[in-house]
Amino acid sequence: MTDETQVWDVTTSHLPTEMNVTKRDGKAVFSPIISGNREYVAFNPSASFPSPTFDSKVSNQNIHGEATPDMVIISPTEFLDQARRIASMHESVDSMRVLVVDQKLVFNEFSSGTPDAMAYRKLNKMFYDRGADSKGHKLGYMLLFGNGTYDNRQLSSTVKAASYPMLLTWQSEASNDENISFTSDDPFAVLADDSGTDFANFDLNISVGRFPVKSVSEARTAVDKLIKYVTTPNNGSWKNNVLDVADDENQAIHMKQSEETTAISKVNGGNDYIYNKVYIDAFNAVSQGSGRTYPDARAKMFHSLSEGVVWWNYTGHASPNGWTGEGLLTSPDVSNNLFYKRLHSGFSKPSRILPKVPQNVQKYPSMLCTGASSDGAKVTSMDVQNCIPNHLNRNQQKYNYKQKQKNTQGFPEYVFEEGESL
Repeated sequence: MTDETQVWDVTTSHLPTEMNVTKRDGKAVFSPIISGNREYVAFNPSASFPSPTFDSKVSNQNIHGEATPDMVIISPTEFLDQARRIASMHESVDSMRVLVVDQKLVFNEFSSGTPDAMAYRKLNKMFYDRGADSKGHKLGYMLLFGNGTYDNRQLSSTVKAASYPMLLTWQSEASNDENISFTSDDPFAVLADDSGTDFANFDLNISVGRFPVKSVSEARTAVDKLIKYVTTPNNGSWKNNVLDVADDENQAIHMKQSEETTAISKVNGGNDYIYNKVYIDAFNAVSQGSGRTYPDARAKMFHSLSEGVVWWNYTGHASPNGWTGEGLLTSPDVSNNLFYKRLHSGFSKPSRILPKVPQNVQKYPSMLCTGASSDGAKVTSMDVQNCIPNHLNRNQQKYNYKQKQKNTQGFPEYVFEEGESL
């Protein structure tokens, strides 16, 4: 703040108003002319702008000129070779047209060279709006081939110290409040016209998945497993088992939401599944010094997981430390590898879980990732109530395997498997 500093009210951009400012002790003090939320700008009219400096030469590119793909794979430069292996596999096995693109090129063409997560969505929107071409190819899938973080600007010491390439994540508007913030890849797949202002109230128009790999070695392992899953499927009996888990309280709304999810599944190809349900309101609560728990519900859930499930849904309250206020599933359950006992048995084994549950919208689509030995498992959608927030995000989890399955809208979803290298 200098003696020359001016403050203007720019709430109405075409009618800026200079404020009457009193300067003292390096501060500018003024009274608003109009009450309410206002926008101000402070500047020194005699100051000069910094001179631009040369960064690098941008080579010619033309993503806009690419033929409409069935799938887009966005990857850091370091993982492009492995991403192309996925493309080659889908082209050979599924007759898909797959576009693999370096994220730097996406930024160059869709966000003026600035890293911006919405550049991913703009790319998808361009291809989606084209519809099907003369050969029937139309955008249906997007794969982000690289890990992400809640800290896109890499300002935190932990993220700043990370030595691996990252892809960006979309973040909720209240990203500075851990009680209501969350990250998601879903908005990259919400492509309907006029949907960009409120992602929660629009369906996903394509399927979106992510390989959160951190190194070329992890990327290679993930692709090896993907190809193995596609070319040599293992049809174990566990693939018939579904596990639905629901929280208590809130007038049993979580159980109702879980039942709705099951109904959707049954009318979309899941009628032959065996649905195992752990609704904790149906179990006796045990009061202890540390609070109320549901030991029988935990036991049944873990038993079902040990038997193997292809699809694991949770609906209810959660936090960064686990599911339910009664500790049905906790961070130590995950970090201590309690679910990996059947890793070498030939049956499924639950992998690390990924609830990403926004708190601010009723029935916002959410995801739960499960794993199953060498065969993978399914990523499912959940309905969650406007309740206790949870902002665990997929970018903090360790998966290195995905394979496509049909979701309730007919699009493939990617499934995750815990990798031995992690």
